[in-house]
Amino acid sequence: MAHTSFLCPNCQARLKAPPEKAGARSKCPRCSHPVQVPQFPIDTNPEVRDDLLPASQESRRALVPYIPPMPIEVIYDALPAEDIPEVIPVDEPIPTVTPVRLRMDKERKYYLMNCPYCERELRIRKQDAGKVLSCPSCRLFYLSPGKRRRSGDDGLPVEVRVSAYVLGWPLCCPCCLSPHDTFIPISHTRINWAYVSSYGGITDFITSLISNTEQKHWNVPYCWNCIEHVRTKRERYMKRECCNVEEAVSYAGWEGSFHAFKFYHWKYASLFVVQNRDKCLI
Repeated sequence: MAHTSFLCPNCQARLKAPPEKAGARSKCPRCSHPVQVPQFPIDTNPEVRDDLLPASQESRRALVPYIPPMPIEVIYDALPAEDIPEVIPVDEPIPTVTPVRLRMDKERKYYLMNCPYCERELRIRKQDAGKVLSCPSCRLFYLSPGKRRRSGDDGLPVEVRVSAYVLGWPLCCPCCLSPHDTFIPISHTRINWAYVSSYGGITDFITSLISNTEQKHWNVPYCWNCIEHVRTKRERYMKRECCNVEEAVSYAGWEGSFHAFKFYHWKYASLFVVQNRDKCLI
């Protein structure tokens, strides 16, 4: 008797079941994951395809019917049939996933969770549920549990201040975390107006302005796909993993000897803090 072969969706084990068990719910004998025997339709009136036969074989056209291709799920003949475990249908219903309840303190004022990086216990206000926050100990960013009260208040972009010019940038795209292909420079211009001379003519003023102007830039890695939607500012070029239609990292200004950057992907911001831990002041 021909058996219907298919794969377990959990452990990818090859399974088989008799044709009369099509549509029955079972359990995988290897991982106990709920499975359902697929139903494959069979064409009882196959159509004859004349265009698949040479012209010299016209007499055999009526004897060679066109058989539609079998679904990919039933073509698993790499292993012997005796090595494929038999699926035993059971009457147990397929279990449903029960959502995990959030932990709260005794007064039910704060959500409780452990930092995913340093395992410190954190207390999160209800108005901060579902937002991107920073751990006060390790200074890395995480997504707080719960549902946001306002759709636009997600805590992004996050701001990171550094006290150095030479910075280490994680070598992945800051928009989708894919492997990077090239770099986009972000720059800033700083003018020290305290030393710009306003005396003399226009020539002396321009000379003093140029001598007290400082321009710096940093090369941020990006992938080709994100560069396309950053330059065109069109959402149709974005992938599902992209976090912003424009630059995922932008320069937010300076204050004294500190430079501030805004990150629209909190995971990339955490990687940046880890790589420049001694230089960051969040």
